[in-house]
Amino acid sequence: MKRQCTILEKSKDYNRAIAVDLSLEEGIMRELMENTKYRKKLDYIFRKILEQPNMYFEDYKKIAFSNNEPITEMRLFPNGDNCRIYCKETILEESVYCVIMAIYLEKKKSQKIDKRIQQIIDKIKTYKYELHR
Repeated sequence: MKRQCTILEKSKDYNRAIAVDLSLEEGIMRELMENTKYRKKLDYIFRKILEQPNMYFEDYKKIAFSNNEPITEMRLFPNGDNCRIYCKETILEESVYCVIMAIYLEKKKSQKIDKRIQQIIDKIKTYKYELHR
């Protein structure tokens, strides 16, 4: 069964968008948008992903691949709260390259990928998405 996602923002200059997994949308977005510090950082990450030719930078990195689809992480405050949003990049309808926010992890204990994080990554690798209409 395919998972549903909804597009939050699209790039004006590039054929890419940022989406969120519908099963997590309410939890991720409510928690992050209610906190001014997180909202500002998330807006900054979105702008970089959507407006730069190279969308990868210190706060948005590739961490794995699944069928040539990158698994990435948004690092909100790597030197502070160290919360992460794990994402899957894929091409959806109309050939839009989407960064889909799949799993929100409140705290990550270290910079390394431990067994628990690897299980999250492996789970995201199995996700197949379609746009929610």
